[in-house]
Order: sequence, then C-alpha cells, then structure tokens
Amino acid sequence: MKRKPRGMTFLELAVAGALLAVLAAVCLKFLAAQVRQRSALAERQTAQCEAANLMEHLAARPYEELSAEKLAGEKPSAQAAALLPGAELKIEVAAAAGPPPGKRITLRLSWPGPDPAAPYIVQLTSWRYPQPPIPNP
Repeated sequence: MKRKPRGMTFLELAVAGALLAVLAAVCLKFLAAQVRQRSALAERQTAQCEAANLMEHLAARPYEELSAEKLAGEKPSAQAAALLPGAELKIEVAAAAGPPPGKRITLRLSWPGPDPAAPYIVQLTSWRYPQPPIPNP
C-alpha cells in the first residue's frame, strides 16, 4: 500500500508565491492611484474654496473699485499658495451687456498638474450691479 505524501511540494509553493506577488503588485498600483487621486481632489477642493473666498471678497468691494487695473494686485492667500505651488490668479472685469449697467467678474485660478501643458483650472464668474440710490422721504 502506497502512502500519500504529506504537505506541499516545492512547485505548489512556488506557484502560490507567484500568485501572491502578482496580487500584491496589483494592490500596490491601485493604492498608488488612490493616493494620487486623493491628492488631486484635495488640491481642487482647496482651489475651489480659495476662488469662492476671493469672489466673495471682490463682491463686497464698492462697485467703483471693480476694475481690472485695481484688481491686478490680488493674489491667492498664503495657505492656498502653500497647498497649490505655482498657482496663478487672473481676474477679468468686463462691462455686462444690457440694462441695467453692470460688471462681469471672472476669476481664474490655475496651478500646474502632472502634465505641464495641461494645468488644473478653477474658474468662477459673477455679475455685480451698482446700488440704486436710496430716495429721501
């Protein structure tokens, strides 16, 4: 009567090790992609918050101060500059078409991405109209 061999052969162990190595490599690539995606999402969220804060700050200014020349010196906050290295802010002010007279403010925040030819961009546009005069009773 023949006895069954106990345990695993070297070939079985080598196949199991190879399968585990392939599985570990796939998992590591997936984790690396998740980390890159999370980092990009955090940058985009920071840029959106910064753009919204800047737009709110601009909307609170007097109507007469809203011109491209007066807003040319605006820069991202120190926190946003630290989280978005190389960020550039562009503000355009144009006359809004039609009555009543108004101004269209376009705020564009861009920062370099992995591909230098295609930077990340967040853009907001808002319209601002002058306050109507308050009648004296």
